[in-house]
Amino acid sequence: MIEQVINNEERLKEWVPSRTPLRWFLINQCLLFYSMIQFSIIIMTIHNTGAKPSVAASYLIWNFGTTIIWCFEAGLELWWIIRTISISRKDLLSIQVLINIGEMIIAVYYLIDSISLLYHWESRSDSIQWSLLDVGLNAGFYFYASLRDFIRILILETTLHSLQDDPIDSNYSEIA
Repeated sequence: MIEQVINNEERLKEWVPSRTPLRWFLINQCLLFYSMIQFSIIIMTIHNTGAKPSVAASYLIWNFGTTIIWCFEAGLELWWIIRTISISRKDLLSIQVLINIGEMIIAVYYLIDSISLLYHWESRSDSIQWSLLDVGLNAGFYFYASLRDFIRILILETTLHSLQDDPIDSNYSEIA
């Protein structure tokens, strides 16, 4: 049983965004692309009343799917940060921890909203125009997340490169 928990924890570590920024950069790029497609679908059918039910269904599926992925991403990062910091009041109140807790609270709120919309299988109104703002904001957030992951990749590459160029300690080669 303990071995299974350790194995599951090792698998989860492989998905932590700050530990695997390239993976999350690609995921966020796909979500950004998917959001842009969804935005385009809404724009193209905004005046076509016959297409509104299928556009609303497409939006609800997009909303639920992207929110689940966001909760997974934010939850893994929060789990990793809390797991790796020392349990002192100063560490628990650090800006990074508070930002991640805030992101997780927002993600869970949107997940509950998404589940509610899916459960009722309806949009908030007869018009799908309101969803343009939601999709546009989400596309902006995925752009930000992609940029954040790209910066993490650059920092990781720079760190690994500087460790390889400065072999003061033999342990550096093990990190790279």
